[in-house]
Order: sequence, then C-alpha cells, then structure tokens
Amino acid sequence: MITVWHLSFVESSMSDIPRGPRSSKKATPNSSGGSPQKQALSVWQRWNSLSFKVRLYIGVSTMAVAYGADRLATFLEEKNALEMEASKRVESELAKLDQEVKKA
Repeated sequence: MITVWHLSFVESSMSDIPRGPRSSKKATPNSSGGSPQKQALSVWQRWNSLSFKVRLYIGVSTMAVAYGADRLATFLEEKNALEMEASKRVESELAKLDQEVKKA
C-alpha cells in the first residue's frame, strides 16, 4: 500500500533529477549564435539518475504488485473452475432425478 510517506520519499528523491526542455522542438542555436540547447535526457539516463534506494523501491514494489496480481488471478481461475465443476455435478444430479421421476 502506497502511503504519503512513500510518495514524499520518491518525490524528494526525484527532485534533483536534471530535466531536459519540455518543448518538442529540436535543439537550435540560441540567438547569439552559441551552442545548441541541451537535448532532453533519455528514459535510461533519467532512470540511472535516480538514487539506488528509489530504483530499488520502484523495482521491489513493482514485483510485489505483479506477484499479488498473479496470485489473485490464479485464485480466481481456480475458483471459477471449481464453480463450473460443481455446476456440472448439480446439473447431472438433477438430470438423474428427472429421469427417476419420469420412470415413476
């Protein structure tokens, strides 16, 4: 469960990440004829600019959510299979009872 502490921890750890320009324009020389503007950092560079603790937290929490979702999906599939089996059993029992009633 993500709490306010977790969010503030990640936010404070990410505050020192260098960010590139937000516009989608390509780098152009500035008006004084100097060097082009800095290019935006790639996703990999941004990921590596995070501290180890933040990357570890993101990785572990992602794996925990994936594991929990897998367990939940497996549980629901098994429950559905058991319900289908029980439904078929009940239908077969009802069919047998109907046949016995028709004979009598």
